Amino acid sequence: MKKTLLATLVLTSFISATQASVTIFKDDNNQVDLKGRVYAGYINQENNNSETSNGESDIYFRFGFKTKSQLTDRLQGISRVEMQWAAADGGKQSTTKTRLMFAGTQADWGTITFGRQYATDELVADWTDSGASNMTGNEAIKNFGRESNLLKFEGTYIDALTLGAHAQLEADQDGKDKSGYGMGAVYAFDFGLELGVTYGSESKDKDDTATALLAAQYKAAGLTAALVYDKTSEELSEDDHTALEASVAYKFGKTTIVGRYLLRDVDSMDDYDVERFTLGAAYKFNKKFRLAAEYIADQVEGEEDSMTFAARYDF
Repeated sequence: MKKTLLATLVLTSFISATQASVTIFKDDNNQVDLKGRVYAGYINQENNNSETSNGESDIYFRFGFKTKSQLTDRLQGISRVEMQWAAADGGKQSTTKTRLMFAGTQADWGTITFGRQYATDELVADWTDSGASNMTGNEAIKNFGRESNLLKFEGTYIDALTLGAHAQLEADQDGKDKSGYGMGAVYAFDFGLELGVTYGSESKDKDDTATALLAAQYKAAGLTAALVYDKTSEELSEDDHTALEASVAYKFGKTTIVGRYLLRDVDSMDDYDVERFTLGAAYKFNKKFRLAAEYIADQVEGEEDSMTFAARYDF
C-alpha cells in the first residue's frame, strides 16, 4: 500500500450563469426542453515520480434537449440528445463526445427507445456512482454505461417493480464487431429498501463478456446507502473478476457528504486491480448551483491519490 496524499489546494473555478431550465416550445401536442451543465474543476495528484505539474483542470460544458409529442391518446413520441465538450488546459483544443442520442415511444406500459443510451445495468450501477465530483464513477464494477445501436425497453409496474432489457445490434466499433444484450429488475419496498439484479453480455470480435450485478439501496431521511456486487467472466481472456462498490451519503440542510469504497479482484492478478476510498462533500446553494470537493485515496501500488475541487451549474 502507498502513503496518502498531503495536498493543499485552492479552488479557482468560478461559474456565472443566470439561465434556468427552459421549455423553448410547447403546444397541445408537442414540447421541447433544453438542459445543460457547466462544470469547472481542478484536480491535484501526488505525482511523486514526475517533475511536471501535478495539477490539471477538469472543465466541460454539456448541452442537450428532450422532446415529447402526443401521438395518440395513450402513446407519446420522445427523443433526447446530449453532447459534451471538454476544455483542454491550453484552451485551443477540446474533446467533443455524444453522450446520448435516442428516440422512441412511451406509454403506460413502458418506454421503447433506440440509439445511443444507457444499458440496462444502469438500473443499479447508478446507485454507487454517487461521488460529489466528476472524478469518481463506477471504477470497480463492470459498467456497460452508454452504448450505441441500443434497442431498450423499460417499464414500472405496481408502483414497485421496474423491469428493463436491451439488445445492442451488431456494428463495427473502433474496428471491432460489437453486439450484446442485457436484462434487469428492481423492486422497491415501501420502507426505503430497493433490491436489484441485472445481467449483461457483450461480444467484441467473438470475445464474450458476461456480467451479473446484485445490488441493494436503502434510503431513510437524509441517509442513502448502496451496495453493488459484480461477477464478471470473460471467455477468451483471464480477466474474470469479482468487484464490490459501497456508497454512503448523508444530506443535512444544503450539504451532502459522500463516502465510497471500491474493490476489484481479478483472478489473474495477485493484488487487487482496484482498491479505493473516496470522501467528498457538496454544498448546494439551490437546485442549480453547487460547490464540491472530493478526496480519492488509491490503495493500489503505483496509483496516485488525488484531490479535486469544483463548481457546477445545471440548467
